[in-house]
Amino acid sequence: MFAKAFDKMDEELLSKAMQHIEIMFFQSMEYEMRCRFYFSAIWKLLLEDRDECIAYVRYYYSPYFTKYSVETHKRRFKPLVDKFRDAFKDEADVWMILNHILNVMLDFAVKVHNGEMPDSVNYSEHVFRVIYRSVEQYFRKPKESDINMKKVLNIIKTTLVWLVVLLAVSMMIFTVVSVTTFNRNDRDLFGFKMYIVNSDSMAATDFNAGDLILVKEVDPSALKEGDIITFMSQDTDSFGETITHKIRKVTTDAEGNPGFITYGTTTGVDDDTIVTYPYVLGQYQSRVPGLGTFFNFLKTTPGYFVCIFAPFMLIILYEGLKFFNLFRRYKKEQMEEMQAEKDKIEAEKLENAKMLEELRALKAQLEGGQSPVAAATVTEDSASDNAPGAETE
Repeated sequence: MFAKAFDKMDEELLSKAMQHIEIMFFQSMEYEMRCRFYFSAIWKLLLEDRDECIAYVRYYYSPYFTKYSVETHKRRFKPLVDKFRDAFKDEADVWMILNHILNVMLDFAVKVHNGEMPDSVNYSEHVFRVIYRSVEQYFRKPKESDINMKKVLNIIKTTLVWLVVLLAVSMMIFTVVSVTTFNRNDRDLFGFKMYIVNSDSMAATDFNAGDLILVKEVDPSALKEGDIITFMSQDTDSFGETITHKIRKVTTDAEGNPGFITYGTTTGVDDDTIVTYPYVLGQYQSRVPGLGTFFNFLKTTPGYFVCIFAPFMLIILYEGLKFFNLFRRYKKEQMEEMQAEKDKIEAEKLENAKMLEELRALKAQLEGGQSPVAAATVTEDSASDNAPGAETE
């Protein structure tokens, strides 16, 4: 009964220890803090059930443990010992260290269960400090330079990932905004209409082909000479196109409608048709150099691939690699657990075989008409007679 109770809690201890082992290798966390988190998980388990803990300790320190269970216990905890090897120096005896830690925790846990010590945060910290000071010298602590380098690399990696995410999201937002607002007379963003400049007719003074210009709706009667306006062209060779030129003169057309004579500053040639008020779309306010060229590139297949498809694929690949590594680690732990279970079953088979041999020997003694006690006495007497120095007649 004690053996079964011991095995049950032994399995729980191993499971809890394996579950939290990864925290010991979190490079971004201080070493002592990692140990404290790991200790807290095991300490909490030991204090959960008084009866289980007491039964475990009684069997653990009994001769029966040494005779029947110590090898099974070692095989059961072998995966944990193997995982901890990287946490300790090469010359350290990992099994002895972990065994020492378990012994100390069990001793202190029993004191709590017996009411000799309080179940408090301060006492838990005291137990941790005792254990940590006793094994600190064996830890394989990374060099300060290695820690700093890993921190720098992690910062760089995180920054790059976020930059790629920001780039991909920005491209998506820019694409949506540009498609719905650029070169649209009926759309604006924050009160501004946006147009891509297709020619260098104003390159001499204000903006170039490929720039994105911002135009704000205005009362045409407030416009004056020297202002730059965007309008719907009524010229024969550019009828219906959106043009942005400078006002040379405020005038009226043949029918007396107020309007403007406009021209491109690069050539200095006036436009053919007077721009009347109904065709004025707004007044030029500012420009974003080259953004129009970028948008035109974005609408091409190479532009889509470079600016949208590639960043999202990089994010997907990065997350896929993270998932693959997590899955591989999970499968490795699963295989280790399966191996530990196989080792446990094998150990139980050996134990059962040993018990069966003992039962067969007992049965043979009973069938020979000799009690187990008598058989033991005869065996001891025979041993005494054959002992060195025994007198014979």
